[in-house]
Amino acid sequence: MWKKYAKPTAYVVLICLMILVLAVIVLRSQKLEVTACAHLTFQGEYSQNGGPWQSLNESSPSILDGDVVLRGSFSSDIPAGETVNVYLNHVDYRLLVNGTEVHHSDSHTSLQLPDSCSARWDSFTAPAITAGDTVELYLHNPHSCGDAGAYLDFLDNIYAGPTSLLIGTLAPRTLFFRAAGTLVTILAVAVMGVAAAFTVMRGATLQHFWSLGFISLCMGGYLTLDNPDSSLLLSSHVFTTYGELLCLMAALLELNRFLSYRLKSAARRVASLAMWLHGGTVAVLMVICLTGRESLYNLLSVWSMMQLVLCPVLMGCCIYEWVSLRGEYRWGVVSAFLLLVCTVTELLGTFFPGYPNGLPVKITFLILFVIILVRCIKSIVIDHRQAIRTEQLQTQLLNNSVILALSQIRTHFIFNVLNAISGMCKYDPEKADQTVVRFSRYLRSNVDVMHSDQPVLFEAALRHVEDYVALEQIRFGEKLRFVTDIQVEEFQMPPLILQPLVENAIRHGIMPRPTGGTVTLCTRLEKGHVLITVSDDGVGYDPAAPVREQAVGLENVRYRLQHMARGTLHIESTPGRGTVCTVSIPEEEAIPCE
Repeated sequence: MWKKYAKPTAYVVLICLMILVLAVIVLRSQKLEVTACAHLTFQGEYSQNGGPWQSLNESSPSILDGDVVLRGSFSSDIPAGETVNVYLNHVDYRLLVNGTEVHHSDSHTSLQLPDSCSARWDSFTAPAITAGDTVELYLHNPHSCGDAGAYLDFLDNIYAGPTSLLIGTLAPRTLFFRAAGTLVTILAVAVMGVAAAFTVMRGATLQHFWSLGFISLCMGGYLTLDNPDSSLLLSSHVFTTYGELLCLMAALLELNRFLSYRLKSAARRVASLAMWLHGGTVAVLMVICLTGRESLYNLLSVWSMMQLVLCPVLMGCCIYEWVSLRGEYRWGVVSAFLLLVCTVTELLGTFFPGYPNGLPVKITFLILFVIILVRCIKSIVIDHRQAIRTEQLQTQLLNNSVILALSQIRTHFIFNVLNAISGMCKYDPEKADQTVVRFSRYLRSNVDVMHSDQPVLFEAALRHVEDYVALEQIRFGEKLRFVTDIQVEEFQMPPLILQPLVENAIRHGIMPRPTGGTVTLCTRLEKGHVLITVSDDGVGYDPAAPVREQAVGLENVRYRLQHMARGTLHIESTPGRGTVCTVSIPEEEAIPCE
C-alpha cells in the first residue's frame, strides 16, 4: 500500500521544503531589520456617527456603520521627527494631538480618478508625542461599501520608524503567503506550459490542465498581492489593490467554467447557466468601470451579492454530482466545493470586524493546490505510459495488418486468377485486360496496408471487395452472386475489415453448397452507429461447435475494430440457413467532424 502513495508524498514533501527554504533565506536576509519599526498600539474609545462613546476593548467599529472618531493615546512615546506609517484600507483619516491637527490623508473626493483610493500606506513626520497626550483620529469611508474590518486594519498597522525598513518589519507576517504565491504562480505557468505542449505536440486539449493552471495562476497572484506590504514593494498601489480583486474574480469565473464542463450529471446545465450569468454580470461591471461611471471597488458589492447567490447553487451542484457519480473520480468536484465554501465564508466575513479576511481562502487553496499538483503530475506520468502503450498498440496493429494482408494473397488464389487470365487471353482479350487491372488493383491495396494502417473510406474498401468478388466469380461463375444495399457510404473504417468477412462467407458459406448462393453487403445508420452487414445464404454452422479455421481471422477483425474504431463484430449463424456478420462502428469514429 505504501508504494501507491510514495511518489505523491515525495512531491508534497519537496514542495514544502522549497517553501521552507525560501522562507528561511528571506528571513535571514531581513533578520536585522525586523525590529527597526516599532509597532504602536492605540488605546481608548470610539464614537460612531456621533453616537455614544464605547471602549475599544469591549467592541470594534465597523466601516459599514459610517465614520468613526477615536479618542485615546498611543502605547509609547514618539520622538520628534520620527516617521509614522499607517495602513489605509480604503480609508481617509485625520490625526489630532491635544486638539492640534498633525496630519491628514488626501481626500478621496479631491482625486481625479476614483480608483486611486486603494489599500496603501501613508507616512508623515510626527512631532513629539508622549503616551500622555490626547490623540484623536477621525476615520472616514469614501466608498458606498467596504471591508467591515478596515478601521481595525488601520489601528493594527501603525508603525514608528523609517518607511524603508517597514518591509522588513512586516516580513514575518507576509513572507509565507508571498513566497507561496510566487511558487504557485511559477508552478501554474508550468502546468499551463505542459497543457500547451500537449496541445501542440499531440493535438490533445487538456481542459482540466488549462483550467486548473489558470485558477492557480490567479490564486497565486491573489496570495502575492493580498498582503499589507504589497503597496510598499510595488510602485503602484492601485495595481496591487485592483490586481488582487481581479485575480479573485477571474479565478471564480474560471472555477465556474470548470464546473460547467466537469460535471457530468444533470447539475451540468445548472452550472452552465450560472457560468453565463456570472460572466455576463462581470462583463457589464467591467464596461461600467471602464467608462468611468463608477469605481470598481464600489461595484464590488454587486459582484459579492451575486456570488452569495451563485456559490451556494454551485455547491449544491457539487453535492448532487458527488452523490450521482458514486465510484467515479470526484476530486475536482470536491476541490471546487471547498473553494466555493471558503469564498462564501470570505464574503460573509467582510461584514464582521475582526474577521481574518483572505486567510481561509489562502490556506484552503494552498492545501488543494498541492493535492491538485500531485494529481496533475500523476496524470502526466499516466499519459506518458499510455502514449508508450499506444505506440506499442500501433506497431501491433501494423504487424497484424501485414499478417492479415498476406493472408488474403493466397498462393492458390493467385494461381487460379493467373490461369484464368491466361485462358481469357486466347478467347476474350478484352476481358483478360479488365481482369489484369482488377487483379493488380487488388494486390496493390493489400500491399499498401502493409506500409500504412490508417482508416480508409468505405468507398475504397467496397471497391477492394468488388475486385476480390469479381476475381472469385471468374472461377465459380454463376454459383457466386454478390448483392449490395448501400444506405450510407460517406464514412471511414479500419482497412481489411470487409474482405475477410466476404471471403469467409464465400469460402465457408457459399462454396460448400452445391448450388452456390448469394453474399449480401448492406450499410445503414442506426442509433448513432454505422452498421455494416455481410450475410450469406450458405451452409451456416453451429456456434456451439469447436473453433473453426476462419475464427482466427475473425478475431483479427475484432481486434482491429476495437482498437482502431471502438467498433464491434457480432456473428449469428444457423446450420442450413446461412450466416450474418454485423460490424458496428460509433458514428463519431466513422464520420469524424471536419
